[in-house]
Amino acid sequence: MDAILNQLFGFFSFLLLTVLIIGTPFFLVFLLFHIFIFIKQEDGTGALVLKGKYEKTILFKRGWRVNVEGTVELGEENLSWIDKIAGWLGYKYMGIRGIHKVFSKKDFVWIKSKSKGVMEKKGPEEARLLLVRFYNYGVEIEKAEDKNSLPLYIAISVSAMIVNLKKAWLDTDDWFSALTAVIEEAVTEYIGQNEFKVITKSGLSTAVFAALRTKLADLERLHGIRVDGMKCVKIDPPEDYRRATLKPWEAEQEADAAQKLAAKKAQDSMGVLVQMYKLASTETDLARRAALEAKADRLVEQIIALDKNALMRVEGGGMIDAAIAAWLKGHMGGTQEGSGGNP
Repeated sequence: MDAILNQLFGFFSFLLLTVLIIGTPFFLVFLLFHIFIFIKQEDGTGALVLKGKYEKTILFKRGWRVNVEGTVELGEENLSWIDKIAGWLGYKYMGIRGIHKVFSKKDFVWIKSKSKGVMEKKGPEEARLLLVRFYNYGVEIEKAEDKNSLPLYIAISVSAMIVNLKKAWLDTDDWFSALTAVIEEAVTEYIGQNEFKVITKSGLSTAVFAALRTKLADLERLHGIRVDGMKCVKIDPPEDYRRATLKPWEAEQEADAAQKLAAKKAQDSMGVLVQMYKLASTETDLARRAALEAKADRLVEQIIALDKNALMRVEGGGMIDAAIAAWLKGHMGGTQEGSGGNP
């Protein structure tokens, strides 16, 4: 009996020891995640840790660090032992539960600038992992009036990066509105001083970006937003204005296409006319020769109706010899004089 009890005791002792050896690391990890706050790392983002008020900025951006002013800069971070352990697991240590809190902003609304001038409105959404990389944001100006009070819709793509999360998310009520307000003010002012035609020819982006240099420096200093470029991706007048300005252009394009088609037909007819000359010049029957010349006169009339300069262009380009040129001039002159008396 004692032998059986000893065997059972040995088995359960071994089982308990195995559970402790295997389970302890998992238990410790479980305990760590219930005592401390960790966030899954996503490169190019950051987070704000609060302890009643602002405590620190946590950065998930390789090769970058946060300086004493809370601004991100190039350099390596000084990691604690718990940061290193969390990093191996793909997480970032934030603080202790019940003491620290990760900042989040609810109902955040912003605009993403996509290709081909498309502006995509995002949100309302909760912002917790905050972007710390250059991104193309969109700024829409619905009714900016030019010098002649023509209302314009303008879409601007702005390349910007949050370089100080505290200034952007805590010290500013809405950093995206602050960015939009600076861009909108400069664009509206420039538009109001120029005509629409001048704006479209000279380009909006370069002029406004140059005028904004001081204000963009203030934007970074006060709100932690760094802008490194902007581009006007769309500038549209009202639909009725577009239709009115489009009609003359369409008429001009149609006239140009018709002129090119007529010139092509005239050019093709010139080959037929030259063949008629060759037949007429070798024809011994006077009646047939006269008939060919009559057809040539009618064809010359058709060519002149299509393109009055076709005969001169062909002669000047060296496409026909002197004898044919003299013959054509005679027919063209006679035709023009004859056709001048028609009612």
